[in-house]
Amino acid sequence: MRAIVVGSGWGRHAAEALASNGRVELAAIVARGSSRSVELAQRLGATLETDIATAITSTRPALACVAVGERQHEEIVSALLDADCHVMCSHPVAPRAETVLRLADLAARRGRLTVTDYSLSASPRFEAFTSAWKLEGTLLRLAVEYPGRLLPMALDLSLRVAGPVRASWSSHVYPPVVDAAKSRSRAAFPPTIVIEHTSGVVTALTPIPHADPARAFRLVASLTKARVTCELPLGATTVERLDGRGHFRGEAHVLADRGPPTDAFGRLMKALVDRFVGAAYGDGSVLPSFEEEARVRELWLSIWSGRVRHGTGQAG
Repeated sequence: MRAIVVGSGWGRHAAEALASNGRVELAAIVARGSSRSVELAQRLGATLETDIATAITSTRPALACVAVGERQHEEIVSALLDADCHVMCSHPVAPRAETVLRLADLAARRGRLTVTDYSLSASPRFEAFTSAWKLEGTLLRLAVEYPGRLLPMALDLSLRVAGPVRASWSSHVYPPVVDAAKSRSRAAFPPTIVIEHTSGVVTALTPIPHADPARAFRLVASLTKARVTCELPLGATTVERLDGRGHFRGEAHVLADRGPPTDAFGRLMKALVDRFVGAAYGDGSVLPSFEEEARVRELWLSIWSGRVRHGTGQAG
């Protein structure tokens, strides 16, 4: 299969993964022509195009990875689907959930894959966490600490663990001393969120301003038999129990990893691209869909609006 990548920033990880995948020919990188994109194209042996229409016409790609800005995604993804191309797009896919669903409908009519790069929910560590907590009885409560600017990823994780949403509340209140900074950069001061799931589980999501990149997310699942903690993207999953006599036991499950923690998300992105290629060939696991992205986006927008939300946000 011939492939193209749109974007040379976050898209660099996708381009490198496609170039090293023996089942794919990286035909072109579509970017603005910066020195960074020129160097990337030359290093990977791909042509550099500055226009998506030209790239589609000249390469006739079977799949594409798109990682630019959410306000540019709709036009680019639509053009790729019209060219019968499978698409993996970085999140957020578009500012409005309706737009994401329209793209999903277009993909279904074309018989093409449209998936997103929620790297944490598809990572081996999250899968290990999921397997661990499901052995420890009934899930009661979930706590998620997350880097403030990565709220959509935190919402995706909470929906996958605890299921559909019945209602959500958010507090945007911070100490008055940071009012000026908050007015300059609202995204740097995300809300604290409480989600009531239809399962009866309640999730609390708390933003943290500083985090080790290797353990930027912390999930704590409270169950009837144990507490299970996971740190993502590279931390361990720990199962902690108190028996009937008050004796404590903890078990840590650590997966091996190579490379610097600062590149953890980049390495996860490369793994997702390999799974995307496999899915395009029909023999790989499917990544989070545009429909799932739309549910997360709808919940995210309601939270930022500061209103109480009643609905059925669901992932998986």
